[in-house]
Amino acid sequence: MNRSKLDFLDSMFPHHDWRDLNLVIINQSKTQELKSPCSKHCIINSTEFGLSKSRNLALENCKTNFAVIADDDVIYEPDCLINYVETINTYQNVALFSFQMLNFENQLAKKYPKTSCLFRRAPKKIKASSVEMLLNTNLIKSNQLKFDQQFGLGAVFESGEDEVFLNEILSEKLRWYFINKIILKHPEQSTGQKQHELNYITTKTVLKYRIYGNFVFLWLFKFLLYLVRNEYIQPLEIPQTFKACYRAVTLYKSLERKEM
Repeated sequence: MNRSKLDFLDSMFPHHDWRDLNLVIINQSKTQELKSPCSKHCIINSTEFGLSKSRNLALENCKTNFAVIADDDVIYEPDCLINYVETINTYQNVALFSFQMLNFENQLAKKYPKTSCLFRRAPKKIKASSVEMLLNTNLIKSNQLKFDQQFGLGAVFESGEDEVFLNEILSEKLRWYFINKIILKHPEQSTGQKQHELNYITTKTVLKYRIYGNFVFLWLFKFLLYLVRNEYIQPLEIPQTFKACYRAVTLYKSLERKEM
């Protein structure tokens, strides 16, 4: 975000008065300063960049028991607040709720479970984007959970931050509950549209390394065959793609050692 005015909130909340909402806004900019006259708003102007850094800074400064993560290009549905409140009142001791979102063609942005359900382990085919999340900030903070700043836009690996965060929550034996209700619209690119991109392939390999360790290269061999079979990459691209993934895993290992 690189803003000097709050008018972008009009587009985000066309059905609500955003002046009445408790908002933590992270403005990452070296040239623009953002201010708000509203006492319910916490504005933090930061010269550090990175999506996960922004998410963590917002969580650190959040004073409410529950928090929604937002991007400045989402549009909230008329009944989103009602759905949030009903969910909080219905389900107890849940660290994270995820909801549905639409794309700008008013279609579901991805495949979702047909009914609301509880996840205790990471599902293989279900992913949650951060803008779909409602967080129990008390549980998140008491378990010292944060977004991994090696992942996300502006980081070394430019995606995967949501998947890493969800896996960290579940590894702490906390609960993730999917709610079968639509809360917003967001112009998110589908996974199918990304699978030909080298950055997507290398990041996905690093995420699998976090699960499989060095056995990730057995997984990678099968994944590359899948990409060729579905014409996301050409057979002649396999060697260079494998090398890029190997370098990405090596880089991640070196970053892990530095953090120890």
